[in-house]
Formats: sequence, structure tokens, C-alpha cells
Amino acid sequence: MRISSLRNFIILPVFLYFLIGIDKQPYYEEGDMPWVPIFFIKHTISAKLIFEIPVSPSDILMDTSLTQEKYDELYNYCQARYRTELSECRKKIKKKLLTNGFYIPE
Repeated sequence: MRISSLRNFIILPVFLYFLIGIDKQPYYEEGDMPWVPIFFIKHTISAKLIFEIPVSPSDILMDTSLTQEKYDELYNYCQARYRTELSECRKKIKKKLLTNGFYIPE
């Protein structure tokens, strides 16, 4: 094997690691919350490969206020996943959660 092809063989997975992410999309089932992997192109450079919503679905569905730590985690998730403002990102997440079987508790 030539050196240049070996170098490309190593560089390509590293490049893809920083370019592609996996979002753990939660689904609602009675007594369980399974998830399905959704592949996406990252909008910012991140060392994380697997992403999941850093707050509980009820926090998104009920628009509760977050601690500064959770706010920062959600902001970083939104920047990597959607590259939108936090309010727009929460709307997108809420729509996906409702589509995936979650409901707004009364």
C-alpha cells in the first residue's frame, strides 16, 4: 500500500468524525423511552460524535426555565445540531418530540 493512500485512509475517518454527528432522537413508548440514531452534518466543529438533547423532554414541552449549566448545554447542542437561536431550536425540538409521540402534560 502506498504511503499517500494510507494517509488518506487515516485522514478520512478523522475528517468524518468532526463533520458528521449522530443525534439520539427519543421516542415515547409506554413505560420506556427508546431512541433512534439520526445522522446529521455538524454546523460547528465538535469533538462529540453522539448528541442527545441535554434536558428532559418535559423541560422542552413545558418551556420551563433552565439552570445556567443546562442552558449552556442546550445552547451548544443547538449550535452543533441546528445552528439557530435557542428559541428557534426549542421550537424545532418541541415539534420533533410531539411528532415522536410525546405530549404536553396538563
